[in-house]
Amino acid sequence: MINPKKVLDDTGHFSNVPASAIPLATTSAAGGVKKTPAVTDIATQTVSGADAAAVATSATTAVNAVGTKLNALLAQLRAAGIVTL
Repeated sequence: MINPKKVLDDTGHFSNVPASAIPLATTSAAGGVKKTPAVTDIATQTVSGADAAAVATSATTAVNAVGTKLNALLAQLRAAGIVTL
């Protein structure tokens, strides 16, 4: 059985529309929800240059912590079907 969804019709009233009538989202067209283009993970970062010895450990640790959190978020968005790899 199709689970209908309540949506506003052209007159501003709610009506039942079967879920199968709502198109799937693509990266170029909105459906139930518009999909994003593929999003890749952030790679591990490296600090270099004249100040590298002084800041490499703390900066690299901080940048990688942000990358780890962002990758976790991206994994959750992929699991929810919002973004793809």
